[in-house]
Amino acid sequence: MARSISVIFFMLFLCSCKKDDINPNNALEGTWRLIEMYADPGDGSGDFRPVNSQKNITFKADGTYSSNGNVCDFSTMANEDTQGNYLALDVGYQIVCESEFSTELRLEIREGYLIVSFFCIEPCQQKFQRI
Repeated sequence: MARSISVIFFMLFLCSCKKDDINPNNALEGTWRLIEMYADPGDGSGDFRPVNSQKNITFKADGTYSSNGNVCDFSTMANEDTQGNYLALDVGYQIVCESEFSTELRLEIREGYLIVSFFCIEPCQQKFQRI
């Protein structure tokens, strides 16, 4: 009897959980604002540092993104409209940047933040918060 009551309470608990508005098939979908940047000087002492930026990226379910800054540039600037495509991978996401040479940005959702990793000799990343 006690076990049955425990099972009933557990089921009620699961049913009372609030569903998230985020599409579970695409956690990246939505708009994100740049809040921190990480640059390591080469000795492992780097850390994310807050930035004052209006740079946003909006990811759509159809595999496209748009931004008010250059996504492929390790910059806080929000001074040009850009758009492109992103790919969903087994682990995270990817944007291919075309310029003088092609480079790939790795994107991952970590602890609720979007982390964008750039191709750098020393680690360099940007952290975005969903808005």
